[in-house]
Amino acid sequence: MYFMTYGGLSVYDGTRFKNYTVQQGLSNDLVNDIIEMGDDSLWIACNFNGLNYLRHNKIKTLTTNGITPVINKFLKSRDGNLYTVADEGLFVWKNNRFVRLPFTDRNGMDLGKFLYDIIEWEQFLIILADPGLNSLIPANLYIYDRIKQKLIVNEKKDYTRAFGLLDNTVYLCNTREIVMMDPTALRNGSINYLPAPDKYNTLLPVLHNMYIDRQKNFWVYSLLNRLIKIDSAGARKEYSISNGSLCMAQGWINW
Repeated sequence: MYFMTYGGLSVYDGTRFKNYTVQQGLSNDLVNDIIEMGDDSLWIACNFNGLNYLRHNKIKTLTTNGITPVINKFLKSRDGNLYTVADEGLFVWKNNRFVRLPFTDRNGMDLGKFLYDIIEWEQFLIILADPGLNSLIPANLYIYDRIKQKLIVNEKKDYTRAFGLLDNTVYLCNTREIVMMDPTALRNGSINYLPAPDKYNTLLPVLHNMYIDRQKNFWVYSLLNRLIKIDSAGARKEYSISNGSLCMAQGWINW
């Protein structure tokens, strides 16, 4: 298991943790995202204009044919492409370089700034910009048609995360609410919000991050230093400092 933290990358092999920081070759101790790229190869996006990779337990810097943006998240798309959202916009990996994609509204204004979350739904990319920068950007919730390479919806919202379940449902959340995106509206190039199931709303108001695994378990990390698992039947289990199954030290998670 890989843990992205404010103090580097921690790798748990089932027995022990191995930690990687700038001392081991990372460009920055703040790790934004990681992605597997072949056997024993992991790309690491730090909060820096550069890209590291981990291979055979060694951190190295990836050389590209161009400038590397400050990558906040990777997405391996069903179309075979690797997309990234970054402080500088939306990019696709082509010919050993990051190619910036058009990201303008109907008036021709470039909205590709401070993008930090992305998921895929059918032919659309659902993208969030940093809600903490609301005063600096005109919108922070976007729907992008990856086939037409066109931004079709932009709204001013303050959702902090987007995630998709294996039943093809898309959710958005912040510390106040979790909502579903209406699939019919999405197909028509618009947004309509629906209430989320009650089992997810019980996580509020301390929801911080989430993950859906291949067994359809819903994992949540809360602002109270708790790791919560909700299985497909709705059963809930918590891992926390108080029960000894979760601890926080130097900004990284060990559970």
